[in-house]
Amino acid sequence: PNLFKQLYRSRMNSVELTEQERNDVLQEAVQAFEFNIQVFDGLQKMLSVAEKQQQDYSPNSKSVSARSIQLPQPNFSLVRK
Repeated sequence: PNLFKQLYRSRMNSVELTEQERNDVLQEAVQAFEFNIQVFDGLQKMLSVAEKQQQDYSPNSKSVSARSIQLPQPNFSLVRK
């Protein structure tokens, strides 16, 4: 892994870019990280709902079965800034 990272960084640093191209690449990278944050925030919300439903499940109750626990559907809307 370290060799790959070193080679990757070396090649990225050797690419000749104008100042505008460098800024564009940086903006795209930041935006990709922001999109990933949105995805993981959404997944965390889904997990929290599922965990709450599981905690609410009572093994002695006949009206609720483990199969009735439903995960919310993902609803991501990625917004460019």
